[in-house]
Amino acid sequence: MIRVEFASKSAAYVSGPGSRALLVECGAKSPMFLPLRRVWATSPKVARDVLAACELRRIDVELVDHADDRGGGAP
Repeated sequence: MIRVEFASKSAAYVSGPGSRALLVECGAKSPMFLPLRRVWATSPKVARDVLAACELRRIDVELVDHADDRGGGAP
Protein backbone atom coordinates (compact mmCIF):
# COMPACT_ATOMS: atom_id res chain seq x y z
CA MET A 1 0.00 0.00 0.00
CA ILE A 2 1.25 3.45 -0.93
CA ARG A 3 0.50 6.34 1.43
CA VAL A 4 0.18 9.83 -0.05
CA GLU A 5 -0.05 12.77 2.35
CA PHE A 6 -0.73 16.33 1.20
CA ALA A 7 0.81 18.47 3.94
CA SER A 8 0.41 21.92 2.34
CA LYS A 9 0.08 23.67 -1.01
CA SER A 10 3.78 23.14 -1.63
CA ALA A 11 4.60 19.85 0.12
CA ALA A 12 3.50 16.25 -0.10
CA TYR A 13 4.88 13.01 1.33
CA VAL A 14 4.81 9.54 -0.21
CA SER A 15 5.69 6.29 1.55
CA GLY A 16 5.32 2.57 1.14
CA PRO A 17 6.99 -0.23 -0.79
CA GLY A 18 8.00 0.92 -4.26
CA SER A 19 7.19 4.55 -3.55
CA ARG A 20 10.61 5.88 -4.58
CA ALA A 21 10.42 4.12 -7.96
CA LEU A 22 6.95 5.58 -8.52
CA LEU A 23 8.20 9.06 -7.65
CA VAL A 24 11.08 8.85 -10.10
CA GLU A 25 8.78 7.46 -12.79
CA CYS A 26 6.32 10.32 -12.23
CA GLY A 27 8.91 13.04 -12.63
CA ALA A 28 10.58 13.59 -9.26
CA LYS A 29 14.19 14.35 -10.16
CA SER A 30 15.78 13.33 -6.86
CA PRO A 31 13.28 12.51 -4.10
CA MET A 32 14.43 13.52 -0.62
CA PHE A 33 14.02 10.89 2.09
CA LEU A 34 13.03 12.16 5.54
CA PRO A 35 14.28 9.42 7.89
CA LEU A 36 12.48 10.59 11.03
CA ARG A 37 9.09 10.38 9.25
CA ARG A 38 10.16 7.53 6.91
CA VAL A 39 8.64 9.29 3.89
CA TRP A 40 9.76 10.74 0.56
CA ALA A 41 9.19 14.49 0.24
CA THR A 42 7.87 15.77 -3.09
CA SER A 43 5.61 18.37 -4.66
CA PRO A 44 1.82 17.97 -4.71
CA LYS A 45 1.89 17.78 -8.53
CA VAL A 46 4.17 14.73 -8.48
CA ALA A 47 2.11 13.22 -5.64
CA ARG A 48 -1.03 13.52 -7.79
CA ASP A 49 0.84 11.76 -10.61
CA VAL A 50 1.77 8.99 -8.17
CA LEU A 51 -1.92 8.61 -7.26
CA ALA A 52 -2.79 8.27 -10.95
CA ALA A 53 -0.05 5.69 -11.51
CA CYS A 54 -1.28 3.67 -8.53
CA GLU A 55 -4.82 3.79 -9.88
CA LEU A 56 -3.67 2.48 -13.26
CA ARG A 57 -1.79 -0.38 -11.57
CA ARG A 58 -4.56 -1.05 -9.05
CA ILE A 59 -2.22 -0.46 -6.11
CA ASP A 60 -3.95 0.27 -2.80
CA VAL A 61 -3.52 3.88 -1.70
CA GLU A 62 -4.09 5.63 1.61
CA LEU A 63 -4.74 9.33 1.01
CA VAL A 64 -4.25 11.91 3.77
CA ASP A 65 -5.13 15.54 3.10
CA HIS A 66 -4.38 18.05 5.85
CA ALA A 67 -6.36 20.84 4.17
CA ASP A 68 -9.33 19.92 6.39
CA ASP A 69 -7.20 20.27 9.53
CA ARG A 70 -6.43 23.95 8.90
CA GLY A 71 -10.03 25.07 9.20
CA GLY A 72 -10.13 26.72 5.79
CA GLY A 73 -13.22 24.89 4.60
CA ALA A 74 -16.94 25.40 5.04
CA PRO A 75 -18.42 24.87 8.52
